Amino acid sequence: MMRTMRESHAPFRMRILAGYLLAVAILPAQADEPSPAPAVTTASKGSALSVASVVTLRANDGRLLDLEPEAGLVRLLGHGELQLRGSAMSDQPLDRMPTHAAAISSSRRQALGQRAFGAQWLRLRPTLQLAEHVSVVAQADVFSGLWVGDLTRDVGADGSPRDAYDSIGSAELRWAYLEWRTRWGMLRAGRQSMHWGLGMLANDGDHRPRFGDYRKGTIQDRMLLEARPLGETSPLVFAVAGDRVRRDQFSDDARGDETYQGVAAISWRGEHVESGVYGAVRQQTNARGGQAALYTDKAKALLGDFYARAVSELTPDVQGFVGAEVAFVAAASDNPRTTTSMQANGRTKTRAIGLLAELGIMGGRVEATGLRAQAKWVFTVEYGHASGQADARGGQQSRFSFDPNHRVGLVLFDEVIRWQTARSATALRDPAFAGAGIPAAGSELLPTNGGVVGTAYVQPSFVFRPDASLDVCLGILLAQATSDVVDPYRVAADGMVVNYTGGAPRGRDYGVEVDGAIEKRWVSSAGLVPQLGLQGGVLFPGTALADEKGNTMRPPWVVQGRAGLQF
Repeated sequence: MMRTMRESHAPFRMRILAGYLLAVAILPAQADEPSPAPAVTTASKGSALSVASVVTLRANDGRLLDLEPEAGLVRLLGHGELQLRGSAMSDQPLDRMPTHAAAISSSRRQALGQRAFGAQWLRLRPTLQLAEHVSVVAQADVFSGLWVGDLTRDVGADGSPRDAYDSIGSAELRWAYLEWRTRWGMLRAGRQSMHWGLGMLANDGDHRPRFGDYRKGTIQDRMLLEARPLGETSPLVFAVAGDRVRRDQFSDDARGDETYQGVAAISWRGEHVESGVYGAVRQQTNARGGQAALYTDKAKALLGDFYARAVSELTPDVQGFVGAEVAFVAAASDNPRTTTSMQANGRTKTRAIGLLAELGIMGGRVEATGLRAQAKWVFTVEYGHASGQADARGGQQSRFSFDPNHRVGLVLFDEVIRWQTARSATALRDPAFAGAGIPAAGSELLPTNGGVVGTAYVQPSFVFRPDASLDVCLGILLAQATSDVVDPYRVAADGMVVNYTGGAPRGRDYGVEVDGAIEKRWVSSAGLVPQLGLQGGVLFPGTALADEKGNTMRPPWVVQGRAGLQF
């Protein structure tokens, strides 16, 4: 449901980018003494065990360490990253669009059309430290999108449809806020993201997943007050915020949605145990394209989320960790899904729930000067559950959506289900089907955008780091639908209750996916971290991806070459 927000004026942005990179190159050299050439080292034991240290040691994004603010010192830091991707994949058969009905002949299929493409993005993150407790933080994505290769066909309802060469001329200001920290808490005002718990419901799009890439994320214009009423060392934290939501998995400014919400949270940030609960009350007005609709399409919603994490030292060199997050959405909308409810001035209710849990162990430690220390090996088992909805036209909805930046694997969610739901939603909004220029009610919520929706899964994964410059990762994904798999377009167009490939909806097994990744990093004394990597995955489909004859699709696969530069 997200859309890309873009601006023009590329020459002007090029001048800004050139000035920014020049400042990045010059200012650190003026502020700090030259550092020695980095050396990669290996240590047997990490620092003091805590939730924060375990979270940091598990992940590796190659990012350079930020300098801590200092009293009486004004300093500009200019970190960021440039990432290039080259992807090859199997094509995917999808339903034809209504506008192509004359060409159907004996087949309903029309392939996605994308087999190989190149993409890129440049993320800039300047930070102005005005004093020890005051900072101005910004983050912007520019030149983000495709620049070469095949384009997708008729999946424009997706938030990032990969259907245009859009890297030149794209820009998005993600963060621009003032932060003031005191011994009693923090005040933050401006455009900012939100990342809560394990990132299932609110994800900032700035945490690197095991497989794939982050994109977009939860963004809002926010006034946030965070307080520690028991003192600066107290683990008890209260927070309140008022938001104008710019983008999340439910609303998107670029589509014309208008959403406001109030948020309250309580968290306990202890050394070995961390937990929190937050609630949000929101009012949302969804945009309706085409001619005037017969209803206003407004919604009121309550979102709630609880998470907890705990860590324990199993041996002097091995740590165990466990985490869980539970979220629910309760909403009422005057966006009716049926003619009967429309005539009766009915409302559509939503009651959806999501669950995420993880259990793992890790050991050892590898370090490189200037980079975050990392665990030498990490084994994790992750379980996720998102409630499903077989009848998209019902008055009671129960379909839960993980934030798409909580990435699970490379193929099933981000290439197969994503494009199936995007093609279905695009067909429902096609003028040849919708008529009168009014898209089908709720069709903007159908695309998953690569997130986990209506599915339960288990994903064990293993990461091994021979040293701080090399990551090797293997993951296995087993997934089942949590309700019958039904294509809303086929129901509306043909009155047929079938899945997205025309098969029986009661087949809920999505199959088994195997993913692998390897990445090599180099650290230079100039404060640059070049990266090279390769990722790939293959899905062995189950009955949820079978056609009307019971035949499953050929195993879809993805291979991606990766090159990046952290600075």
